[in-house]
This record gives sequence, C-alpha cells and structure tokens, in this order.
Amino acid sequence: MVSDETAIAWVESPLQLLCVVEWAAARRRAVRIVPRSGALQLAATAQWLEGKGLPSGVVIDAPRSLPAFGVGHWVIGDPFSGMARSALALRSPQRLTIVDDGAATLALPAVLDGTAPLHRATDTLAARAIADIAATRVRQLNAEGALEVFSYYALDLASRTQNRFRWLRSLAISVEPPSRVFLGSAAVTDGLMALDDYAGIVERASPAHYFPHRRETVATAARIAEIAGVQTQHPGLPIELVLAGARGASIVSMPSSAVETLRIILLGSGSTVDVVASLVDA
Repeated sequence: MVSDETAIAWVESPLQLLCVVEWAAARRRAVRIVPRSGALQLAATAQWLEGKGLPSGVVIDAPRSLPAFGVGHWVIGDPFSGMARSALALRSPQRLTIVDDGAATLALPAVLDGTAPLHRATDTLAARAIADIAATRVRQLNAEGALEVFSYYALDLASRTQNRFRWLRSLAISVEPPSRVFLGSAAVTDGLMALDDYAGIVERASPAHYFPHRRETVATAARIAEIAGVQTQHPGLPIELVLAGARGASIVSMPSSAVETLRIILLGSGSTVDVVASLVDA
C-alpha cells in the first residue's frame, strides 16, 4: 500500500532521478518528481523510467527551472546544490529525504555532526551565508528525527536507509550490453588528468566498448577514437540503466560512484566491475 502523503522531489541529474524512484518503491511512498530543465540526459532518463512502468504513486512532472516545494515532505539529491540550499534557507520542510548523487553524499556525516559546512569551494560569500542557514535546518531536522538519507554508500548515520536498487534489479531488461566495457571519466574535462594520460589508460584496457562520460569534450572524444580496439557508444542514458541487463560482462572504470552503483545492480549477474588503476598496476 502506498502512503497517502505525496512527497515532492527536486532532481538535477539522472542518478538523482533513479534514486528517488528507488526510494519511492522501497518506502512505498507517493512522490511527485520535478526534474530540473536543461540537465544532461535527464529527459531521456525520465522517458526510459516511465517506459518501464513507474512504481505506484510515482509521477514525473515536466521539467522546471525552479523547485516547487510546499511545506511537507521534500526529497532532494544534492544538499550542496545551489537550488536545494536556497529552498532550505527560505523554509524548512516537515520531513526531508536526501538521496544519492555520487560521492558528494560521503560528506554528509561531517555536515550533520557540524564538523564541516555545507559549502562548495566556488561559493561566494552570499552563497556561503545561504548554505549556513540551510545546514542549520538540515541538522535540526536530523536532531528531530525528520531526516532520512537513502544511500547505497555505507554511511555511519542513524538516519540512513540502504539503497539496494531493488526496483531496477526487478525489471526484465532484455537488451544485453557488450561483454567488455570501459566507462568514460570526466577527469580530463575537470582538469584532473592530462588527455594523453587518460588515453593511455583507455588503450591499456582495450579492446573494449567505450561509453563516454556525459560531459566528455570533443577533443577527448577525438583522441579516444584514434585508439585501436576501442568502439565508442553513445547510449544517452545513465550507465546504471545501460548496463542493468549485463550478464557475465567485464566492466572497467576509473574511480567513480558508478563502481558502487553497478556492483549493487549487477550482483549475481556474473559481471565484474573493476577500478582501472588496479589493472594498470598489475
């Protein structure tokens, strides 16, 4: 039975959207999901999820540029988001659920115990002031038992509920991906690695089907296309959805939150998910 109370979710990435659907299915909650307009792959992800038949009580609205929160139960995917912090600074919900949006979730325990701020490195003074108000409200909700963190990470939090991607794993996905896959990274785009170093890692992991990161640049794509044995595919969906039907596949990735999600989603499938550094060093 689905709860009569409808939560409002604001999602800004495909992974947030998937995790909100998983939360609704796990908790049997009705939720109206508001996707942020213009976010990469978000519309395609919503269409894919709707095509699979959403859990009872789950509705995905048309994309909007701003959240549409009331005063009841909010669901957000990234408390460090400028939109989420602004909403929390303006008013406090009765209940708050935070779902995953990659490794940013790992900072939550320190934010909740007051040893770290809810700041981003690029924040202006005004943004930091808003973040401080938002952090105070999140900590208060946590103290009142009105906060839930729905996460696939093993966080040391009393408020954490484990996300095992049971809804996605229950789907009958008939399209099986290639048997050898390399997951692209945004390390070059983010200035964390030189293009030639990155291309060298991809080359050492070949032959493989290469799934580029959604923020990969034209220059990186062109360099990867020169590598023998590498076939680039552009699925236009989060890798969690693309590879959910994998059976006996070998998946190689740079250090990424996708390693965490795929190891859960593909549990029992005979597939392996390896961090590329271990392969390079071997």
